[in-house]
Amino acid sequence: MEVWRLLTPAPTQYIFTKDYQNNHMGLFNILMEATKKNYMMMNSMDTAQNGLVGGHAYSIQGAYELKDSRGNVLHRLVRIMNPHGTDKDYTGAWRDNDPAWTADFKKQVPWSNADDGIFFMSLKDYVTTMEGFSVNYENPGW
Repeated sequence: MEVWRLLTPAPTQYIFTKDYQNNHMGLFNILMEATKKNYMMMNSMDTAQNGLVGGHAYSIQGAYELKDSRGNVLHRLVRIMNPHGTDKDYTGAWRDNDPAWTADFKKQVPWSNADDGIFFMSLKDYVTTMEGFSVNYENPGW
């Protein structure tokens, strides 16, 4: 977060996931709004989990809903990127080779089966894994 203050004059907010333990949708709405407005977002986590490194920052690439053929939301996911360029260490649900990925789900998000540093995490896992995240509210008017 401090880096963004140096690089951009836009306001930045840090959001603790623990504040949303009982309100996952409130947190997801923040992520969705920031995704729609193309705001920069970054995660932080203290403890290593599911192959992710504790004390390491990961960028948030977006928040997505997976729907069935009638438009009902089945899953809410957060797309995360390891800036070191690898995602093969992530062992949690919705990793690239997770069998939960159907052909239809893959079409609904920017999915790829590549060691490109990008992976998805369920909203529930996100809230319990990440300590929090920063949103940088930069827009063309700043």
